Amino acid sequence: MKIIFSKDKDLTINSQCDTKFTKKRYELFLGIIALVFIIAITFHACTKYETPPGKTANLKGRVIDSITSTPIDSSYVILVGSAGAYDTTRSRVDGTFVMGCPMSCTSLLIDIHFRKAGYQDKNVTVELISEQTVDMGDVRLRP
Repeated sequence: MKIIFSKDKDLTINSQCDTKFTKKRYELFLGIIALVFIIAITFHACTKYETPPGKTANLKGRVIDSITSTPIDSSYVILVGSAGAYDTTRSRVDGTFVMGCPMSCTSLLIDIHFRKAGYQDKNVTVELISEQTVDMGDVRLRP
């Protein structure tokens, strides 16, 4: 296969059949491929919010601004156990988050750190109980 750019900005691809594309069409094609790739990556990232199957404790809530009560999207929610960071997720556009924590025991005290640029970090200690969901309600971060 041979690709030729001529002075009139035509792109000619020589292979078994002779097909002629303009450079703009070729760039449009590459742009569409890039857009499809970005959408696929975004869709894959959204599946992280699903709770894993098995014996788990679930944690959910909503991160909001303490002054305006508006949802804060993309804030980090970090589960921290005795061995360090256990799992991390980010809040959705509406500020909600859902996490699943696999449990090897019936209950576990765990620290949860909430972080977002422009806001003060917040740390909360929660007892997770196997096969139950802990609803933290609204978690308020101060600017």
